[in-house]
Amino acid sequence: MAAVVTLAGTAYGNFILERGDSVTIGRSLQADLSVDDLRVSRRHCSIEHGPHGLTLKNLRSANGTYVNGQRVETALLRSGDRVTVGSAELQVKVDYDDEDHLDNSHLCESCGRSISLMTFAEGEVVQLEGSRFVCPQCQAMTPEFSLVELDVIGVLAEEGFEVLEKLSVSGVVPIYRARKTALDQIVAIKALPLSAIVSRKKISRFAQEAKVQARLRHRNIVSIYDVRKARDLVYIVMELIEGETLLHMIERTGSRLAVKDTLRTGYHVARALAHAAGRGIIHRDVKPSNIMVGPDREAKLIDFGLGKNLRDMTLSITSDGETLGTLGYMAPEQLGGAKEADHRADIYGLGATLYHCLAGRPPFDSVALHELREAQAKGPALDLLTGVPLNLVTLIARCLHADPERRPQTAEEAMRALESITSDITGIDATPQNVEFLLRIQDEEADLLQTWRSSNKRSSSFMGSFSENELIEFLQMVEFNQKTGTLRVTAPMIRGTAYVARGVVVAAEVRTAEGVLTDEAGFLHLLRQPRGDFEFTPESPIRMRCRVRISPALLDAVRLRDEGRP
Repeated sequence: MAAVVTLAGTAYGNFILERGDSVTIGRSLQADLSVDDLRVSRRHCSIEHGPHGLTLKNLRSANGTYVNGQRVETALLRSGDRVTVGSAELQVKVDYDDEDHLDNSHLCESCGRSISLMTFAEGEVVQLEGSRFVCPQCQAMTPEFSLVELDVIGVLAEEGFEVLEKLSVSGVVPIYRARKTALDQIVAIKALPLSAIVSRKKISRFAQEAKVQARLRHRNIVSIYDVRKARDLVYIVMELIEGETLLHMIERTGSRLAVKDTLRTGYHVARALAHAAGRGIIHRDVKPSNIMVGPDREAKLIDFGLGKNLRDMTLSITSDGETLGTLGYMAPEQLGGAKEADHRADIYGLGATLYHCLAGRPPFDSVALHELREAQAKGPALDLLTGVPLNLVTLIARCLHADPERRPQTAEEAMRALESITSDITGIDATPQNVEFLLRIQDEEADLLQTWRSSNKRSSSFMGSFSENELIEFLQMVEFNQKTGTLRVTAPMIRGTAYVARGVVVAAEVRTAEGVLTDEAGFLHLLRQPRGDFEFTPESPIRMRCRVRISPALLDAVRLRDEGRP
């Protein structure tokens, strides 16, 4: 009886496996399915056709093998499963040439009853490890924890902690909400079960996380209370943050965060990085899923599992040429070897996080290493930052520069830049003492409108004067909120009108001493004026004659103005 296995996605392979046959997946060209990804080991995992069907086996890979988002050492594969190795995702399709194969069965670990493969296909069976499974009926009785986790909970109970619920999985290590019974204190516990399949390096990194993070006492870094070793278990007791990760916060919005929410979170993260860098520590994995945001909107940096103490290199557990971090947020120098990264790699991660907040996606989505390097050299797609203040776009572009020397050189420098952007948005000088207050008091649109006067000539119109960036900021608000109306501008040498429909310029007409400029050329000429007055009136647009996106036009106009070109 043969099994026809199709793997499709980042890489593609089609294999016919007789009973006893296997295929390997890895970075090596000698692998049956070669995946060009530095996070994939040379021999990463295998798929074997055995007596119970197709089994995926992890081959001691450095970064682990995942099935449907769950890290596994062995897992029974069926059609529709999603296998992840490194940053590559592979969709599994399986066909057998013997339908009786579906009648094969396994036994439930809990009740001992038979589980047919037809039941597996319905997706209600829980695989614990190896060929140990729990049937749907027993799963319903213990829906939150696998048997391995129940063992962990038992050990923690012996240690004086009552586990209340599983909060999440950080990397491959679960995090639990627990109560320290002696003090009636609610804490978070990150627990790593010890077994033969847990590498010494993984245990070292787990201990390193606790040692590094325990040195950092700061309002924007999750506090470590204790690290302990118990029977078959190493665990960290730490501060419990009631809230959600920044990644979940972005996904919950369905698109992107508001500018002020992004600035506030970015400022908190930059402040945490400044504190860590001042103690010689770099994080090396700054990304939205490693940032917790509490109900008070205070952001805290978590998971120093890849942290590096620059002042004590004897603690280094990073091999030469080893890549650590998450590809979409990693600085180019980390791709060549994590040992070479310094605190400016965290500045890159901060820029990638700000970009994700405002674009709704990471700056780079390449999964192949050579494609990622090419994308990083070109820089992120800034046109996705529609309606974002230009000085914030500029800061993000600087943070994401491929050359570390071209980025802000310290987290403090990034903080000063964020304060300057806050000043521009609110019209009030921002300092380290008041910046958070300014970012909390009003929403973005109210901040922008507070400096403009209502026009008595037309109801709901806005009038203002500009001498620097006031007109640009107003147009960013118009685009961001997809406003419709007519913009009239009077400058020393010109008079012009631009017609906007849902945040896009659809027509323009500008009268100058030399003549009349229309549509895109006219709108760009308006933007280059150094000073003047403007008025915006919400009203129905005229017939579309052009389609000019405001953000790219603003970027061009500011560049030409800064270069002194007409």
